[in-house]
Amino acid sequence: MSQQGSGGVSRRALVASLSAGAALSLAGCGVRLERDAPQVPGLRTQDPPADQDTLLATLGALQRLVRTAESTDPALSPWVGPLLTMHRSQVSRLVDVMAGLGIDVPSVAGSSSRPPAPAPSTTPSGSGTSPAPPSGAQETPPPTTTTRSPGSTSLASDVAALARAEQDVPASAGLGAAWSAEPTNRAMLLALGVTRHAAVRVLGASPAMAYGSVPAAASATPLAQAIRPAVYGFEVIAARTPTDQRALVTSTLGWLYGARSALDAVLEEPARPSYRLPVQVTDQASARRLAQALLGSVARAAASQVTPTAAQGQARRDWLVRVWSLAAADGWQWGTPPEPFPGLTL
Repeated sequence: MSQQGSGGVSRRALVASLSAGAALSLAGCGVRLERDAPQVPGLRTQDPPADQDTLLATLGALQRLVRTAESTDPALSPWVGPLLTMHRSQVSRLVDVMAGLGIDVPSVAGSSSRPPAPAPSTTPSGSGTSPAPPSGAQETPPPTTTTRSPGSTSLASDVAALARAEQDVPASAGLGAAWSAEPTNRAMLLALGVTRHAAVRVLGASPAMAYGSVPAAASATPLAQAIRPAVYGFEVIAARTPTDQRALVTSTLGWLYGARSALDAVLEEPARPSYRLPVQVTDQASARRLAQALLGSVARAAASQVTPTAAQGQARRDWLVRVWSLAAADGWQWGTPPEPFPGLTL
């Protein structure tokens, strides 16, 4: 017997009509899978963006570094201004990344308009004193006396506080958290840690870093392709630098020799006696350009091995970060401005 009477509507037609009306109603209300969607039973809400907690913790740590650098008197150390500029750039970039991921970004600190300090002079890694720069280098003039308010801390303690701030970051924003991040964010977060370690060095302190062990052969090969020519290049620089002005080149060669020896131990192919250099050394200006190019190449090689090294254990991760941070710190001391993300193109 038919369920449709005179002028009536069939049950099937009625169900179809109600379903279509409900769909239009939901569309009009803009129901989407958003992170702020209500917990409606049966409606799956969007998961938090990848690495949200790590990114937020890292941003907070960078904002604190900006505030610390802004409150540090630059009269004692010419590194204060460049480091402040670098950290501001890091904050800006990280905010852009987080906004692109849909993360609610807290208010950003570090908008001070105080001009940066002069460019840093050549200073050996891990030393608090400035040796004579290479011949022809521009030496930063000694700091002028600054009037301090009664009860304020000394300039030295100001810089020491900045060095401590560079190193004392919460675990949620540290290297361990960076290594645990998604591959798309990992290298960026590690580069931030590298710059903090490099900053500690140029400020005259010693960062707490494990030496680690050289990565596996697959990662060691591209690293050797940058470090072996760097050793040769710095030997050329040393030969063309007056004996009493070799403090920085000797410091750089020291850790490069150690890195090359570690790589040679796991690679079958030996180092060549010489390499073609990107800059011919004819004077101290060209020596600085060559040093910057070689250390930049080492930083890029280290950054390129983040993904394969991530699965090789903590000791090999430590070795990679150590070499990366040494290349960054010495690159700055040879005249490269502190880069927000050394070795990366973001």
